[in-house]
Amino acid sequence: MSQAPANFVHQDNLFDPARARKVRIIGVGSVGSYVALFLTKMGVREIEVQDGDAVSSHNTPASLYRHEDMGLLKVHALATQVKQLTGVKLKTIPDMYAGEPLSHMDVIVCVDSMAARKLVWEQVKMRPTIQLLCDTRVRAWFLDVFAIAPCNPEDVKLYEEAYFTDEKTDRPTCGAHGIVPVSVRAAQVVVSNLAQFWQNGKKKWRHGERVDTLETVY
Repeated sequence: MSQAPANFVHQDNLFDPARARKVRIIGVGSVGSYVALFLTKMGVREIEVQDGDAVSSHNTPASLYRHEDMGLLKVHALATQVKQLTGVKLKTIPDMYAGEPLSHMDVIVCVDSMAARKLVWEQVKMRPTIQLLCDTRVRAWFLDVFAIAPCNPEDVKLYEEAYFTDEKTDRPTCGAHGIVPVSVRAAQVVVSNLAQFWQNGKKKWRHGERVDTLETVY
């Protein structure tokens, strides 16, 4: 028996799914798994998820994964859940990102190291077929989300000023440890930025927050 299509009437005048672009989510752990779910819940259909890791016991508390997903590749477990919850079929890439070309999509980076972020940045910087890069950095109660137009010189300058090596992390916001409210909040900021950008071309370049106090942390 066929199911009725999703009805997005309650998001009228807020976000039209027809305006969405293709998306690649690199890293689908605590933040990336929720980003994928939230985007599909809003009607986004063209989503690629990339990650080479399997689900471990420490992944389940702060992410979308279930106890029964342990041992499965994250991208496959996520695709199964998203299909069940929204009917959307994700494209899965069961490998760690290694610097392959990226084009004709928007990119969300939810990785655990600055070195991994740099690999992505080298492929998207000044590439006109990528309109938006969202970079998430979370740890403990802190989150930072950057929304970068890779061909905007001011965005490029500001983002590169926010880059530091893994050895010189000056504040714990780089993805190693987290708690589920921070993961969900970071995912919400990413998806809100994407929706606003696709709908009306607006975005917030950087959002920093300490979630336990809702304190801005710039």
